[in-house]
Amino acid sequence: EHYAYSGQMWFNTDSFYVIPYDCEVTIDAELRDDNGSLIDSVSASLDAPCEQPDETEITSLWLDWDFCNHVCPWNLTNGDTDNISASEWPGNPEHYFFLSVDNTTDDWSDMSEWLNMSYVVSIDGAVVLEGYDEHYAYSGQMWFNTDSFYVSLYDCEVTIDAELLDEDGSVLDSVSAKLAAPCDTDSDGDGVGDATDDFPYDANETVDSDGDGIGDNSDEFPEDPNESSDADGDGTGDNEDSDDDGDGIDDDEDDSDGDGVMDDVDDFPYDETETTDSDGDGVGDNADDFPYDAN
Repeated sequence: EHYAYSGQMWFNTDSFYVIPYDCEVTIDAELRDDNGSLIDSVSASLDAPCEQPDETEITSLWLDWDFCNHVCPWNLTNGDTDNISASEWPGNPEHYFFLSVDNTTDDWSDMSEWLNMSYVVSIDGAVVLEGYDEHYAYSGQMWFNTDSFYVSLYDCEVTIDAELLDEDGSVLDSVSAKLAAPCDTDSDGDGVGDATDDFPYDANETVDSDGDGIGDNSDEFPEDPNESSDADGDGTGDNEDSDDDGDGIDDDEDDSDGDGVMDDVDDFPYDETETTDSDGDGVGDNADDFPYDAN
């Protein structure tokens, strides 16, 4: 309001601010006399910057493991397939993901006071881990971690799906990754993959240290390829022992199983149904479907 006088007069509005994300500013003004009667009016429309607001978003997804302690993690690409190794120790949950979140929202925009990450980790389609990590929001880079999980040699695919949410539960951003795990085969289910199992179809054996075709668990001389049994327990292998059964009769004069073949030339001196093991695989020819193939 101004006292009227002859000549030019100026009327000011109160101050206001325009943020970079406003698109249009309009002003409407009316001039009235002291009786409230309209004398004149004016209207103006102004273009504002109309910039796209910055967002709080997930900027990267990383994979790490406990013994590495943030020294050797690697960056994953959202939506792409990468690789993941088996855990160092069986049953030890040492792998975990962490997300980098860059809060680029500036002072012109309202931002959530709290941010949280909701995540699900699945192995071969089965959920093995789910949870959330919450942080007080601030301007700058923030990190969100998952709990640790275990990857075995026999797992084939590990996936993570994570969402960044504000304090109202609205999704701000999301990320997903699929990782190829070792996917080793364990045909006999003994916990040792076929690639490293000397007996991939025998759950009772995994190692043949001396390479004689007899697994260490049943080989009484696991480091001696010339011996595997000691029938009389005298510490001398049956191949070298001239009296395998310790009955005082030499093997070349003894037929322990009564099959008509003397012990010294009987590959199975205590099994009357077998006498020969042509391929040396520990299975007598009578029961061996492939008597000339040790494999």
